Amino acid sequence: MKVPHEVAWADLDASSKRERLLAAARELFSREGLGASMPALAAAAGAGVGSVYRQFADKDDLVAALVVQRLTEVGETIRAVPATGDGFADLTAMIWAVIDAKDGCDEIMIEAIAVTGSRRDVIDARALVAHAMDDVMDRARVQGTLRPDAEVQDLRLLFTAVRAAEAHATGGGRRIALLLIDGLRAGLERESA
Repeated sequence: MKVPHEVAWADLDASSKRERLLAAARELFSREGLGASMPALAAAAGAGVGSVYRQFADKDDLVAALVVQRLTEVGETIRAVPATGDGFADLTAMIWAVIDAKDGCDEIMIEAIAVTGSRRDVIDARALVAHAMDDVMDRARVQGTLRPDAEVQDLRLLFTAVRAAEAHATGGGRRIALLLIDGLRAGLERESA
């Protein structure tokens, strides 16, 4: 399926060509998986296959660029959460903002991160997102409203659980998010057995 384009490929600058390819890849991979071919991507973007390879050396570079783009979006969503003076409310707002900002391709992004996770650009983008999450968590830590053993990995687990619960039952993602957010609150932690 070709996405309609208002501007011909030849009339785009290099940056716009890259953005169009990433948008087409996001849609194509969401629909067909990471196994979709580069010729199919070129057709979806209204470009030739050679044009794709002028922007990206190979499919791994394209997938990594897509992952970095998505992680950048998540980081921007996190950094946009205002500091209200209530650290736990800020943390909760950040969690809901990330959950609500998913764009339908997060499942394929999980696979894409797994495939490209050892690349330096992906590692750096993941670290920036983790740092942004930790900054929001620090607001609650300072106030003593976040359980002391909470860490960024707990948020990653929460987001994974939300995706799995939503796949299990409509509305299940929101329900599990509510339960897990409550579990992050200080005073609710249990002693290890």
